[in-house]
Amino acid sequence: MIIDQVVEASFLQRINRFLGKGRLASWEEVFFHIADSGRLKELLIEGNKIWLQKVYGKKRKTNYSLIGVKGLKGKMMFLNSSYHSYLVEEFLHSEGIKYQKEVNLWSSRIDFYLPDEDRFVEVKGCSLFEQRWSKRVGLFPDAPTARWAKHLRELLKALKQGHKASVWFLLMSEIDELQINSYTDPNFAKAFEEFLETGGDVRLLNVDFFKI
Repeated sequence: MIIDQVVEASFLQRINRFLGKGRLASWEEVFFHIADSGRLKELLIEGNKIWLQKVYGKKRKTNYSLIGVKGLKGKMMFLNSSYHSYLVEEFLHSEGIKYQKEVNLWSSRIDFYLPDEDRFVEVKGCSLFEQRWSKRVGLFPDAPTARWAKHLRELLKALKQGHKASVWFLLMSEIDELQINSYTDPNFAKAFEEFLETGGDVRLLNVDFFKI
């Protein structure tokens, strides 16, 4: 996937969940939209390098969107959930897999449906990583959310009616293993455990973007 109109900047401040402030190479301070609901405390640190995309739109409050941040391995870690479905679409195209996008499933909208497999697929982005001795461990989620647990319950209902269901995790950095963060969101962890016990499928897709 090609993302244009990208500039480097330094992170200054996360003002609220969706708004941040950074400094361009010209020393101009700009505000940018954060399209990631995670806490990102380990990444959005004052002075850390970030990548911003110049965006145009009359209804926008800012002229930039956060695209990535310098991660633990020294390269860009992608941080923009609005692109997640496009990334999976590219993967599905490359594999020749037929799909439908944003399908209704009871009271939720699930990211993809694969008709040839009768499979519902929900996509989640993992951007929280910890170094544990010799292992790099990904943790999901990094913030509690009732919506994600609701999606799992809908997938669970689909499984019980004979459909197939999967959760695909987009890994924003290379890891050795992924763990469900039960400490941060016990309700999601409980729903995820039941999802697996009922026959739910999990797939890990590594996302590798730009080298610094």
